[in-house]
Amino acid sequence: MVGLDWMNTHRSTLLDWFFLTGTEVGSLFVLLPVSIVLIGILILRGKTFDAWLLGLGLGGAILVTQTAKQVFSRQRPVLFDPVVTMPESFSYPSGHTAQIAVFSLCIVFIAYRSFPPKLFNWVMGMGILLIGTVAISRVYLQVHYPSDVLAACLFSVLWVMGLYFFLRGVFES
Repeated sequence: MVGLDWMNTHRSTLLDWFFLTGTEVGSLFVLLPVSIVLIGILILRGKTFDAWLLGLGLGGAILVTQTAKQVFSRQRPVLFDPVVTMPESFSYPSGHTAQIAVFSLCIVFIAYRSFPPKLFNWVMGMGILLIGTVAISRVYLQVHYPSDVLAACLFSVLWVMGLYFFLRGVFES
């Protein structure tokens, strides 16, 4: 596995710290409370569409990735020593990556609908940075194959785009 081997040969204390910290951004421990607060703010501001997008987006990502893990039952990589304790769940697809990707894409869609272009561009840049950091961290930490994070990213884009257009049809009719 080229990606896992390359990450293993480039390990350092600084990168270990960076990716251990970065991977937490994609955890439900962080994303769930942040999403709940944001959904509450959106509802209070009358942004029902955006609240549904974020709530269904993240909720659907959790449901689909956990179901897919059981269906595919792919074992986690064991080629090198992981930087963290190996999670007990299956590997495919990466839940952390799907969760941060869906969250970030939903925020980008919300920003596109509400923010001026300069602020939207900043939000989009931050979303790309967060997704990239979490996706790379999962491979660096040796808990996912590169294909696990790629599948999670592809699913996330398709899920959020489909949900966005579905909700537009519901709210605009």
